Amino acid sequence: MSKRLFFEELYDPQSRGLVPNLDLVLVHGIDGDPALCFAENERANEDYDYIASATQCIVFFGTPHFTSKEEQITALAKSFLPLDKTTRGKRGKVSPLVNSLIEGASDLADISEDFVEVVAKIPMVVSFYESLTWPGERFCIVDRSRAAMMIKNEVREPVDANHVEMCQFKDSKDPTFKSLSALFKKWKAMETPFI
Repeated sequence: MSKRLFFEELYDPQSRGLVPNLDLVLVHGIDGDPALCFAENERANEDYDYIASATQCIVFFGTPHFTSKEEQITALAKSFLPLDKTTRGKRGKVSPLVNSLIEGASDLADISEDFVEVVAKIPMVVSFYESLTWPGERFCIVDRSRAAMMIKNEVREPVDANHVEMCQFKDSKDPTFKSLSALFKKWKAMETPFI
């Protein structure tokens, strides 16, 4: 879904005429692209300026949070190789996903700094990270250190699954589902106003 469609889905002033109470955003993607959308648009587009200020909780699943260092972004990009379809090139295997992340490393570094600044104002941020490796790999794709934003309002939770399976809850007794439900209850009990 494009950034524009994402926001039109949340709020369409022409058709609904109402400002929704957007309390929660769930993200599973590379550096939380939907969350980046609202962080960028919150400053750039007055139609959506309420979104970041209305959000009280944001949950990330296996979402790497980049640093401002391009070499760390490049290393992170390469960790996604097992999930990406590769093609053969003159220099061996070529990964469109990894190549695009590496080519955009400097832009991602800049966006990341702005993103953390916006998200740091949200009362509750939860970062789930995988604790099992992808089959055939030695390391997790998004481990605890890569999932961490290092902000005071962040809670980090491990998931007993690999990167792809971490959002696939078996049933309501699934440990991650129960953990997420408990966090939602905690979040709903909070009466912290947005700062």
